[in-house]
Amino acid sequence: MTQEHASEMEFDLGFEDFDAFDALAELDGFDEDEDDGGDQVPKDRGIGLNPNPVMPEHEDTRTPDQKLADLFSEMQPYRSLLIKIMDFCLEPHSSEDVFQFIADAQSVKHPVYSPANFCNFLERSEALWRVFEDGAPYDYEPQAETVVIDGVEYLQPAEPPAVWWLTSPAGVRFLEQDDPMSRAMALLDSEQSHADVLRVILGLAAAEGGTSAKALAAAIDRNPEFKARGVFSSKFVDLLHKADALEWKGCWSITPIGLELQAALDQATSPADPEN
Repeated sequence: MTQEHASEMEFDLGFEDFDAFDALAELDGFDEDEDDGGDQVPKDRGIGLNPNPVMPEHEDTRTPDQKLADLFSEMQPYRSLLIKIMDFCLEPHSSEDVFQFIADAQSVKHPVYSPANFCNFLERSEALWRVFEDGAPYDYEPQAETVVIDGVEYLQPAEPPAVWWLTSPAGVRFLEQDDPMSRAMALLDSEQSHADVLRVILGLAAAEGGTSAKALAAAIDRNPEFKARGVFSSKFVDLLHKADALEWKGCWSITPIGLELQAALDQATSPADPEN
């Protein structure tokens, strides 16, 4: 086709033609249930369903004591810190004071959880309550206040009262029933065959400035005697940590419970006094 001939052609694209066009006309007579051998998608494959359905909330029927027990089971590495937070909040403390207490207690440069996270975990487990400064339940309902800007009145949310934190009755019961020394002695009973390993780790952790994972590996993992028994320091450090005998402060340090456990180990291996 020459350029001259093409220029003489007329294209009539009036809107009336579009109005008359039926895009579904070609589908007349099509039976969705008919199997023509093609790759049709069955109706029950989820086509048209909401990709983000709103799921009904699951009702938590656990008691506060059960929730708290589950929290400590799920967050065993943080057991000591959770105990400290609950103990600190036996009297009402402001969020600012509680957050600072947690930050100081963590003593790590890059913590996994923020102070607000820990308060949230304990609140959801009904171990901590939000209260006012006087200890009354924090039943504040959002209020609006009127402000005037350029002569025009507007409503804006009023500043809510400060949140304070208080350990709940369930949290108090947990603290009263907690017996870290019993856990430590139970560890000693269950690991009698590895008492020498526990003694080495506690001894290093009791030194001024604590000890490092590298020093523990040198003393345990690369020790020929321990190596022949398939002993690894990380396992026993974890056991001692969960028993509140060790704590992490940028290094592994012995706790008061650890000192008692260390004394029990020394007593168990010391020779008996000869009879007079």
